[in-house]
Amino acid sequence: MSELSEQIVELGASELIEFCGKNDEKLRELEAQFDVRIIPRGNTIKIVGLPPKVDQVCRLIDHLLTFSRSKGGLSKRQIRFAVESIKSERR
Repeated sequence: MSELSEQIVELGASELIEFCGKNDEKLRELEAQFDVRIIPRGNTIKIVGLPPKVDQVCRLIDHLLTFSRSKGGLSKRQIRFAVESIKSERR
């Protein structure tokens, strides 16, 4: 059995609400796409899973936060595009 990894990402309060989506729908989508567990607590998100998947999700979150900060929000379409982009990266 592979060892699980975990990383914590800090967000601003308004970013957490935007990033999680209504009823955490955006987080659930990322969990399903990458087979990780994402746990929002306070102003942080903890990502738990296999190390390569956790790394992918952390890169994705960083990319999405940068985009959200510059454009003032995230749509489901933008998230889907970013997910496909991260998944298609060469390892």
